Amino acid sequence: MNRLLKIFTLFSMVVLISSICYATDNTPQREEIAEGVYRERNTVPYIIDTLYISEKVLEGDKELKHQEKIYVSEGKEIKEVKLLDVDSDGKNEYLVSMFSGGSGGFYDFAIVKDNNGKWDTIWEGSFAQPNIEINNNDGKISLKIEHFERIGEEPKQVTSIFEYEDGKIVKR
Repeated sequence: MNRLLKIFTLFSMVVLISSICYATDNTPQREEIAEGVYRERNTVPYIIDTLYISEKVLEGDKELKHQEKIYVSEGKEIKEVKLLDVDSDGKNEYLVSMFSGGSGGFYDFAIVKDNNGKWDTIWEGSFAQPNIEINNNDGKISLKIEHFERIGEEPKQVTSIFEYEDGKIVKR
């Protein structure tokens, strides 16, 4: 009987320690990825990255933080967020860059915009080995993306230009 009690105790301790380690590993990690923009990463059961914006709000003599979820990426790691004002309304939109994996160096992009309190994705794109340049010409924002495309049998570097027009991002 004493031996059975020892085995049960040992088994219980293994289960308890495993549960603690699993619970610790499941805790989402949060970090500031751009000014006022936080990425929360949860890796169980797969990568789910969530972006929040956070701003300090004064309420009487207390300083509070207001957080708002603006984007969720399931299965893609959010690498970078850039702030831009594509529609020149004085409020930031966010260009989200996500590594989608693979040997071709593919990245997915999204631009999210506040639409009366609801965050909408107004543009999405996927590019191989991209290099993005954001230009502001007299208040008009354009994205210049150098990337690779398969043209015929060979991959070739091309440049794509995108601009905001009539509520949409269009390719020039």
